Amino acid sequence: MNKLTPTVSLKTSLKNTWSVFFGGFRKLTPIQEATIPHILKGENVIVCSPTATGKTEAVIAPLIERLISQKTNALILLYIAPTRALLNNLLVRLDLGFKKCGFKAIVRTGDRPYLPKNP
Repeated sequence: MNKLTPTVSLKTSLKNTWSVFFGGFRKLTPIQEATIPHILKGENVIVCSPTATGKTEAVIAPLIERLISQKTNALILLYIAPTRALLNNLLVRLDLGFKKCGFKAIVRTGDRPYLPKNP
């Protein structure tokens, strides 16, 4: 019997988000293969890996996959980053993927107030 590779197995588990977040890649990074199954099971994880190894997608894709099945309109995901610049970069990188999955990404920082100022 052929055993599925981790990437192929996870591709079937991420049926709604695979093409959006990983479609341009041939395979997952080791940190993605290690992280995604735990998040899909609803487990808490701490992800530590060097820059540009796919940590964000390793967390966001399975979370969005789980949220799609919940069908709620409430605030459903809070992603905290250490710097304003990183948050802005994440918004640019992930916004289209969020929209394709039916979600809206919003960045809130001290210089981006939640409510517009009244004239």
